[in-house]
Amino acid sequence: MGPLLPPDILAQAADAVRNGANAIVFANDDLAFEMFVRHGKQPEDITDFVPIGCYEPAIMGKELCCSMSALCNMVKPFEELMATTPAPQGMDEVLQGYQAILGRHLRQAMNETRAWELEWPQVNPSPVLSSTMDSCFAKGRDVSAAGTEYGTSGIMCAGIGTVADSLAAIEYLVFDQKLCSWDELRRALQDNWQGHDELRLTALRRAPKWGCNDERADRFAVAVSRFAADLINNTPNSRGGHFQMGCWSIDHAVYMGEHCAATRDGRRNGEPISKNAGATAWIARVSPDC
Repeated sequence: MGPLLPPDILAQAADAVRNGANAIVFANDDLAFEMFVRHGKQPEDITDFVPIGCYEPAIMGKELCCSMSALCNMVKPFEELMATTPAPQGMDEVLQGYQAILGRHLRQAMNETRAWELEWPQVNPSPVLSSTMDSCFAKGRDVSAAGTEYGTSGIMCAGIGTVADSLAAIEYLVFDQKLCSWDELRRALQDNWQGHDELRLTALRRAPKWGCNDERADRFAVAVSRFAADLINNTPNSRGGHFQMGCWSIDHAVYMGEHCAATRDGRRNGEPISKNAGATAWIARVSPDC
């Protein structure tokens, strides 16, 4: 999709989506072009990009885009944060503590990815795929051995909605409304919200939520996404390319949720975390502001 797309065609596509029974995907060319430029792609190559996998943009015939080289559950750092952090004085301290733990997880994910990338040519070379890449012929290398013009490794960051909701809930419950202390919130989470029904309902129904156009939650999603992107994007990998952040999860949101303790947004232990870059699935049913 771009600025030259006729409005009537866009309206027909939107109407088809509204009516269901289709599999239409909207890809924004303008944003894809901007992303490619920031990641060092040549302008003459960008015009020939395709959506791969779950619609991640890649340069056809010139890029080996391993968009899910590693997975990071961005909700998980909250468990360490609550277990190790004494009562903070404000949200800046909470956010900094969370980002410090998240940063450690992301660096570990990139280090582990670089390690297995070095073994890839010996474990699983791909001569058939390499034959479709011009640069592999020019370099005399397999796609697994830095043969492509561009080699991208993606770090999939899951649960941004749950992260934003949890940070917003902390600010609302502990600092703004002063409905509980940090230690009282910690106890509620340790109890999986059992016996803390009123506090949980307040977290669910009154605290700001990502996906409701509420700056009180949106700003945390922006801050965490930018932090992760600044840390990941353009960091060198082991294939002559670089890492890039992806803010998605597909069905891993269910599996990751099964291994996550209760969170500050009212989610109970084992329940799914938010999917992709979207809001938590039940937000529209419980939040009066959505």
